[in-house]
Amino acid sequence: MNILLVDDDKQEFETWNLRLHTDCEKLQTDHNIELFNARDSKEAEDKIKSGEIEFLIVDLKLANNSNGKDFLQTIQKYGWRIPTVIYTGTPDEGQDEKYVLKIYKKGDTGIPEILDDIISIYDTGITEVLSRDGLVQNIINKFYQEIFINNMDLWIRRQQENSNKTMVQRSLLKILLNNLNAHIDYDEDKAYSEQFYIYPFSNNSISTGSILKVKNSEKYFLLISPACDMVLRPQKDGSKKRKLENLHLLSVIQNPQCNNNKKAEKDMKTNKNGKYHYLPKINNFEGGYVDFADINLCKYEDIENDYSVVYKITDQFMKNIISRFAAYFARQGQPDLFPEGK
Repeated sequence: MNILLVDDDKQEFETWNLRLHTDCEKLQTDHNIELFNARDSKEAEDKIKSGEIEFLIVDLKLANNSNGKDFLQTIQKYGWRIPTVIYTGTPDEGQDEKYVLKIYKKGDTGIPEILDDIISIYDTGITEVLSRDGLVQNIINKFYQEIFINNMDLWIRRQQENSNKTMVQRSLLKILLNNLNAHIDYDEDKAYSEQFYIYPFSNNSISTGSILKVKNSEKYFLLISPACDMVLRPQKDGSKKRKLENLHLLSVIQNPQCNNNKKAEKDMKTNKNGKYHYLPKINNFEGGYVDFADINLCKYEDIENDYSVVYKITDQFMKNIISRFAAYFARQGQPDLFPEGK
């Protein structure tokens, strides 16, 4: 693991090196750590361009009129996805650096403790996923070469022939996402809760699996309507119309009644109760249970006014929810989706 200390104090670098090979000798040996030094932002940029740096420790006061904050902005500008911590005498100046993982004040935290933190971050595998020669970048490079460059004339012709000017762009994006998705092992028996959702969800468009929050409320719903029902389809008169006029939303409830029955609670969380499906908790969302029996109708035009899209359940997990929803009504009989008077 190659760590770059961006600090103009030569003595500071020597201290780090000494601690690394004495107090942290086992850590250094187990992770094959090598420490490099850059005294200003220009020298740091040159070392990063070599492609060998895997972690950055940055001081905010540098030599040659360099500024650590400017250097951090340069990293973002060029898309260098390198895990970074700040180690400085003026930690308050780094509080607004949103891509920095941690901030340490010189003298407050020992070098061995900081190196332990760095190794803990590195061991998550984020570098292998996002570095310039990591998994994602390799897939993107292969996609660019084999899908686009080798078929460039085809994509140009399709763009020229198609009146929908964004269709080619969307198709290329979907092909790239399919290639990324092909590298994911879905056969694992266990998953972290964060894998269940797409978040943060900046796209407010709705689709099957969207979790909607009632504005100014803590009520949540899961959009269960099939994608084919939501597509605007051309009509003979030139207009466009959806297959159904309403969206179908399932209530998400927090605490279904289990009467303090531990087995019933366990069955709920492992989806052995046929009426509910468990939504795991993550940061900023408490999760809950989708109630298959509580179906709500909502007009398309009401979505923007009354709801906000906060999360989307990934296709892998949404398929299971839809399958269990269908199985529930296969046993119960078809629900009355369009009651009289509605």
